[in-house]
Amino acid sequence: MTVVQKKAIVPVTVAVNSLVGAPFESGARGPLSFDCWGLVLHVLREVYAIEAPDWDLKTEEKLRTRRIIAAEIASERWHKVEALAGGEVVIAAQAGREHHVGIVICGGILHAEQSIGVHFEPIDLFKRRFQKVAFYRWTADPLVERDAVARVVE
Repeated sequence: MTVVQKKAIVPVTVAVNSLVGAPFESGARGPLSFDCWGLVLHVLREVYAIEAPDWDLKTEEKLRTRRIIAAEIASERWHKVEALAGGEVVIAAQAGREHHVGIVICGGILHAEQSIGVHFEPIDLFKRRFQKVAFYRWTADPLVERDAVARVVE
């Protein structure tokens, strides 16, 4: 499988600075508020020119969110990576359950949390706060099998 790294279309420091401090809102896709997946989608699209699918993750639907994340990382649309270049999605788990996402940018993790909103965190600090952390790069065509994962969670 070939992984194509797209060039950033907005300077990453501009993107980070403009997003930090935005409030958290379940289901929000920006540009004024975000949930964790909405923030990832926004940064992938605006900074890295990647159109990943929106799976309509909602904070209050924890079981559905875990199923979607599990189905996505099991698909061929995402490629697990160790070397980070920026634009990778980080999936965090507690008690063995994936439940939070963020994006690697400017050598850290940009993510949105209910109690804090959008904030930037060094990778090592982010890793210490979660039991399991894994990094993935989007490798699929953005128009692929949107319904396949939706069927898994219904």
